[in-house]
This record gives sequence, C-alpha cells and structure tokens, in this order.
Amino acid sequence: MPAVFQDVPVTSVEAIGAIAIKMGFVEKESEESMFKSWAPRFLVLTGWDEGEAHLFYYDKETDKEASGILFINDMKLEDSKSEGNVFTLQGSQRRFRFRCAKEQDARGWRMAIHEASQNGGHTCRTGKASMAWLMSKHAKTCETCRAVFSTTKARHHCRCCGRVFCHDCSSAPKLSLSPYPAPVRCCTKCHQRQTEQIAKKKELEARSVAFVDQFLDILLVGANFATLDRPDVVRTLALDSGMPGTPLNQRRLLVVDRVSEVNLADKVTRGGNRLKAATLRGIEKIGTLRTSHVVKALHPQEMVKNAQHLTTRGVNVACDVGNGVVLFANNLKDQVEGPREWAIVVRDIRGVSDCAGNPSINQRYGPVASRALSVVYRDEDEEDGAATFVAETEEAKQQWLEALTELSLLAADSGTELLVLEKDREQQDKNVREALAQRKQDREAMVLKRMEGGAAAAESST
Repeated sequence: MPAVFQDVPVTSVEAIGAIAIKMGFVEKESEESMFKSWAPRFLVLTGWDEGEAHLFYYDKETDKEASGILFINDMKLEDSKSEGNVFTLQGSQRRFRFRCAKEQDARGWRMAIHEASQNGGHTCRTGKASMAWLMSKHAKTCETCRAVFSTTKARHHCRCCGRVFCHDCSSAPKLSLSPYPAPVRCCTKCHQRQTEQIAKKKELEARSVAFVDQFLDILLVGANFATLDRPDVVRTLALDSGMPGTPLNQRRLLVVDRVSEVNLADKVTRGGNRLKAATLRGIEKIGTLRTSHVVKALHPQEMVKNAQHLTTRGVNVACDVGNGVVLFANNLKDQVEGPREWAIVVRDIRGVSDCAGNPSINQRYGPVASRALSVVYRDEDEEDGAATFVAETEEAKQQWLEALTELSLLAADSGTELLVLEKDREQQDKNVREALAQRKQDREAMVLKRMEGGAAAAESST
C-alpha cells in the first residue's frame, strides 16, 4: 500500500535536531497547574525557514513529536533579575519560563535566541510549506483578527507560516505547497504573497527559456563592433563557454580590440606622412611672417588685432602637429602591441545601457551613438569601468542590448543555469555524434581507397 501522507509536519528530535542551532536539557515552568512547578524538558532551537526561528521542547530526548513549539520572532526575550539562571519568552497570549542548571547556560540560551530572532522573521518560500506549526493549545485568538476561539470558532493552521487563524482569515483559495500532494489552506496574507511569488517565478521561468532559445547562441558566437573613441579599432565580443559545468555567472565576456592587419602598416605610413605634412605646413605658415608684419603689430591701433591673429595661427599649427603625433603614436602602438584582450566576468556586470539615450554621448559622437551600447562592470581592482560597443546596425545593437541585459539579470537564477547546462550537454552530445560520424566516413573512404589501389595493382600485373 502507498504511504499515507502526514498533514502535520514531522517534529521529532531526530528530524529537528539535524538543523538545530542549539539544543540541551533545561527545566520548564508548568503552564496550566495552579501551583507552579518545574519539569525537565529537552530544548531544540532552530533558525531555518529562511529567517523563521523556532524553539521546540520535548518531554524526552527521544520523542517523536514536540510537546510545544514557540515562534521566537513573535515573542520578547526577558531576563529574570532575581534568577540569573532563568530566561523568559513573553508572547502575545502566553508566557514561558525556562530554568538552567547554571547562569552561564542561561546566558548561552539568551544569546542564541537573540541571534536567531534577528534573522527577519517568517518569509514565504515560493511554493513551500512551513515545517513548524504553532501548538493549538497556545493559540487562544486568531493571529489576524484576534477573534477568540471557541466551539463555534474553530482553529485553522496556515500551511505556509504555521500560525493559527479563524476560518474567515484563512478562507482564500487553497494553494499547492511542497511537500503536500494536494492544495492546502493558507492565511490571507500568505496567500497573497505566495500568489505574487508564484507569478514572478513563472515569469522568470518564461524569461529563462526565451533567453536560452533566443540569445545564448548569439552570445556564444559573438560579433564584431566598432568603438566610439577609435573608429579604426575592431572590438570583438563573445561569451566564453568555459569548462563543462561552469556556472553562468562565473563565465566571462571576452573582449578583443584589434586593428586590421592588412591596413595597419599603411596606417602607420600615412600617419607619419600626415605628421610630416602638418609640420611642413606649420613651418610654411611661420615662414610667411615678415618684418613689416612685426612692425605693424607694434602699432597701437593694430596691436590687439594682429596679436589675436598670430595667436590663432600658432594654435592651429600646434593642433595640427599634436593630432598628427597622437594618430601616429596610436597606429605605431597597435602595430607593436597587437590585439588587446580582456574580459568581463558575468557576475560583475553592473548594468547595460543604450548610448542613444545619453545626451552627452550624442552631442560628442553624433549619429554613430544611435548604434552604440555601454556595459558598466566591476573590474579586478574592485573599481567601476565601462566599455562601449558600436554595432553595424541599430537592429544588431538592440539584439545585443537585450541579450546582455537578460544575461546580467538571469545569470544567478538556478533555473536558467539548469537550462544552459542542459543546452551545453545537448551541444556536446551533438559534437560527439558529428565527430563519430566523420571518423566513420573517413574510415570508409580509406578502406575504399585501399580496395581501389589493390584492384589497380592486380590489373596492372596481369
């Protein structure tokens, strides 16, 4: 017979102790009896459920079910001034007191409970139920509306947060939560959060599928771009496939800057000629100045105008020579150093933007900015850097803008990572099949060639 699913979470010492922050023997003050007394209990403190902290207490260390479960984030930790070996948890409806053998042990429990309570409280985990329920005997009123429970006002546990609510505050449509095989009850607040998270998860899954189908091959194949500052430079961008199993956010965008080898030498020669021509033009312009020009320049009425004219000529000459020097130096550097290779780690991408929407870039570079995109990243020195890529067309720019944006957003998503790994495996299997088919074809061709050679030799001997 198939195993019957247990609706109530498993709270045995063995199961809870495996994820405990702290555990040990203490004494607990009785809750119900008129004359207060102390009884030995085994405590287990947890801080799991993504921030939710619970304190389980048992009659014995080997119990299969907890005698009580306290939700630490809903309680206030109090100190007993008169009893240093006692710590108290005050809830909205009940008060729980625990006594240790030594004051040092009580301080340890207070510190552990305080640290566990700082984890932020309950957070709905998408599609997953809570592993702890508040004990029904500890819930006197509804967690939301504070209606008092009675024979006509029943208690209902929210499977998402584990707290107790009335029917009206937990009557939202049931949700499918793991590990329950069928939809289960949730409180109104958890139902809203789970619905939003499940919708976001489905949207993320759809984006992951679209990324792998539409953009992954584009990134892996790569493309050539120009740059804004150096139109003569070809910038290649591609996603490194990495070693098998490399996480997507640890892969690198490989960037190679190079100048066309065919035209590089010619660029250096032409750069040197332009530098020479600019220098000769400067000398020629300076040579046109005569003594009469200088004498006229000293005349009070012409001094200011001629001085400005001379200054303009000097500045123009200096600019021509300076630009020629810079261009010649850049071309010579490209010829000596060769291509420049560098990389951007995917997890270090801080943003991808369209340069067409940047007024300063548009003003400086003109129409070419409409085909440019920028990638902002954190380099090895933990400093922000930026790289620009000018595509051949605006359509190509838009395609790469979407591909890089989706890459930066989805790289850390586990679902996307699984899809990428699955596609990598499919590509590896395809490569193996193609290699085997090629080897088989080569072997058959070799056998056929040997047979033809043997037949030709036999025919020539006869």
